Amino acid sequence: MSAVDPFAPGKSLLHYRLVERVTSSVWKAEDTRSGKPVALKILSRQLPKDPTKRDTLVREVRQGAALYHSFLANIVEIVTAGDALLLIMEWVDGKPLTMTVRGKALDRAAFFRLAYQIVDATKLLHAKNVIHGNIAGDSILITASGMAKLSGLNLTNLMPRREGQISAFQQKGNDARAVGYMAPEQITNQPVSPQTDIFSLGLVLYETATGRLPYQAPTAGEIARKVVDEQPPSPKSINPAIDNAVLGVIGRALFKDPFRRHKDAKAMLDEIVRADPEAAKFAAGIVKSGTMPGTAAAGGSKTRNSILFIADVENYDTLHATDPGAAKRAAARMQQVLGEAVYLFDGEVVDPFGQRMIAEMPNVENALEAGRKGEFDFSAEQQGDDPIAVRLLLHAGEVETHDGAVVGPGVTRAVEVLRHLPPLKLHITEDFTKKGRGNVRMRDSGARGGVKLYTIVPPEPKPQSVEPIESSMDVAAEQEEAEAVVQEETKRKGKKRLGAVVAAVVIVVVLAGAAVLLWPKRKAQSAVVTTSTSAPVAQAPTTKKVLLEPITVEGADPALPQRANAIRLAAIEVLRAFPEISIASAPALDVNSYKSTLRIGPAGPEIVTGSVVSPAPDAASGIRSLVHWVADQLHIPQRGDTTPEAYNALADAVTAGAANDVPKTEAALRAATKADPNFLPAELLAMRFFTAQGKDVDAIAAARQVMAANPNDLEAARVVARGSLRIGDLAAALGAYGSILRLKPSDPEALNIIGRYAVSAGDRTTFSKVLQRLSTLPDVAEVHEPDMLLAAGKIEAASDAYYTIEEKVTNNPALSLKIGRLAVLRHSAPIAELQLKKLQQTDPTYGLHLLKAYVAAQAQEHGDQQTELASAFTASRPGDEYWTSAAEIAAIGGDTAGVIAALEHAADRKEPTAAYIMASPLFGFLQNDERFLAVRQKLQAQQSEVRTALASLPL
Repeated sequence: MSAVDPFAPGKSLLHYRLVERVTSSVWKAEDTRSGKPVALKILSRQLPKDPTKRDTLVREVRQGAALYHSFLANIVEIVTAGDALLLIMEWVDGKPLTMTVRGKALDRAAFFRLAYQIVDATKLLHAKNVIHGNIAGDSILITASGMAKLSGLNLTNLMPRREGQISAFQQKGNDARAVGYMAPEQITNQPVSPQTDIFSLGLVLYETATGRLPYQAPTAGEIARKVVDEQPPSPKSINPAIDNAVLGVIGRALFKDPFRRHKDAKAMLDEIVRADPEAAKFAAGIVKSGTMPGTAAAGGSKTRNSILFIADVENYDTLHATDPGAAKRAAARMQQVLGEAVYLFDGEVVDPFGQRMIAEMPNVENALEAGRKGEFDFSAEQQGDDPIAVRLLLHAGEVETHDGAVVGPGVTRAVEVLRHLPPLKLHITEDFTKKGRGNVRMRDSGARGGVKLYTIVPPEPKPQSVEPIESSMDVAAEQEEAEAVVQEETKRKGKKRLGAVVAAVVIVVVLAGAAVLLWPKRKAQSAVVTTSTSAPVAQAPTTKKVLLEPITVEGADPALPQRANAIRLAAIEVLRAFPEISIASAPALDVNSYKSTLRIGPAGPEIVTGSVVSPAPDAASGIRSLVHWVADQLHIPQRGDTTPEAYNALADAVTAGAANDVPKTEAALRAATKADPNFLPAELLAMRFFTAQGKDVDAIAAARQVMAANPNDLEAARVVARGSLRIGDLAAALGAYGSILRLKPSDPEALNIIGRYAVSAGDRTTFSKVLQRLSTLPDVAEVHEPDMLLAAGKIEAASDAYYTIEEKVTNNPALSLKIGRLAVLRHSAPIAELQLKKLQQTDPTYGLHLLKAYVAAQAQEHGDQQTELASAFTASRPGDEYWTSAAEIAAIGGDTAGVIAALEHAADRKEPTAAYIMASPLFGFLQNDERFLAVRQKLQAQQSEVRTALASLPL
């Protein structure tokens, strides 16, 4: 540091102006970019001189500071200023807890509200492997609204713990107040753990419930002795009105033996919620109504619709595989540059130290400004000689905040789209534009990842010096060339083709004019080339859009409106089965609208279609007339008619369906398909209806009729495949998935199902063919090469091979679940935790809960285990391995009866795990069990069924 102390009021460090000193190491400062107040904490005044050690220390601190929670004083960034290392935090406008209490105990409700917030924040720290070690009344800030913010993190907290590290007591052993909040193991210089923070929480809560600290003495040394050797005075002796539930929470936290305290912050939080469920509701409510952008109560947040700014380094995974340091530096540089843009426009970066930047923005205008700034800052002109390829996306969607991480379908979808984007260009999703477009012009940029995208149109450049005469001559030349082509075409094809050729020429001239404006130096001969391609441009679309408008009713007969509606709805379903027609829902320039009239004629009801009047004694005759009229008008071939009984039953079905009358709809559909099993519109409607009702046998029967009429109907093939899988007909299911691959060779669902069953049957040939096709779909592949090793019971070899794949494919949910469950089986908790974080983003409904159940079983938390299994079950689907996993989880928890029961379910469901169940060492203890032997017989029969089915698939 220089001789002049830079830490003085009015001085500036980087873009932070110091306002006033709060403590010896904390300043209130102003971010000069936005005018926002921040808290600036001096972590170190003297960084190491050695560049390597210096970079290592800063990197470790930044990694440790990747924390975000509603009840933490959240970290904005870690920066260096000269030789100083600074921590920049949000400014919390509140008072320390000690000042809030001021010798007066809080009542029961206020106690639990406060306890919930600070314990919930501590729970996040422990989940991130951070031990606070400095929880005290002065490090908890209380706002006017009652929100608690845990602060007080320092350099020691944020760095990995090492042998010989200076203890808190060695640092602050002379500070009587600091010692009063320490745990016995801190004072005796024993290893600290999450239970250390729990003891300090107990001391803080004691102070909250009584108005004073438990250990009182004139000197720090005497306080330290009491903390280690003496029990604290009973809180009731100070506050006789204290509630027993409050006593229980405090008492369990203050055991001298760390192993007798709450086992973790989650257990402490659970006890608080049991004692006062309203505390969690209060926390969620105060966050929702607070001023912190984009936050929600951890563990109980509500879904919200947020505006998101997301970015990543395009080649991060590849770079990380070869040079992890370079990859982290690239990500840190991206976070720094984009973080400035986000912060400047009042946004909030959720994880400022991750490999992906995710920020929530306050509104559309600020998001667009931040995105445009980021795009400019990472442009080739601005980056210089060491560019990084950053992909940028603005999106809007449903998100939640859980333990500091913003998750939900909005984030998941944005991340998926981001993977497909080119770098250095800001893209905007259609969901974002529904929120607004600000003051920028946008152009359609196609679709990626199934999402429509836009880019910002650059401002109009100043007019360039263009010679208009040259352009006009070029246009004239283009027109002359085109007219010459018209004359040649007319002579060759005759006057009957004249209209079409002229239309083509008009298109050519327009295209030629556009070409001149874009490429003014092109030669005139290009018009000939353009004209030669004009015919395909003028081709009509393959389908024609049709709108059947409500039928006009003339006459006083009360039955006519109902019949008119039935005729129209049924005719729409019949026309929907025409491959040349697509049904429109509203008028448009490219939509063919048809109006008809139903009236009472001399001989009874009649329908008027165009200029033709036809009898309409029933719905069938009206449907036939309307359908034939539309087909004639569109010049498309008529499809085979059906019987009046089938038409009338279809009309009954569609009108009942429109009225949500399920029994009547079903009866009418059965009547229609019975009257004519080859009536395609009725079979299509029946297929969709029975699928929605969960009646697989009926849905499959209808789908087979559809496939017989149209072998290329992908929807019908999928209904047969999924329905057959649900009812356990593997031969039919695999055959239908084979049909899907004939129509769509790279269909992920079909490939994954066939691949899984190939593994279960030991069919290496089919398995290899599936792997080859899935090699182009690494992120959605659910089968991987090591699956064969795992099916043979070689868990260690399979685990190592899965890790190798993960180095290249980092965000595959099926791979994360495999690695995570094997990590639990191998007692590798850190790996399991890492995969949980991935699944929280990639598969939050199934894989996340299933892996949580594995982790809970390993920890013997049987209640959590069952809860997570139940959650996973709701998202389970045929063809997955739910019951096999449930059997493994039961085995981990020592539940033998649960193991065999789950395996019986797996065999009955015909899960694709036959080979694994029979080879897994986890189930070896059941080899002589009679029920397991019966399961083996079923599995062997299943393998034979699968091998026969796979042998007929043309892969």
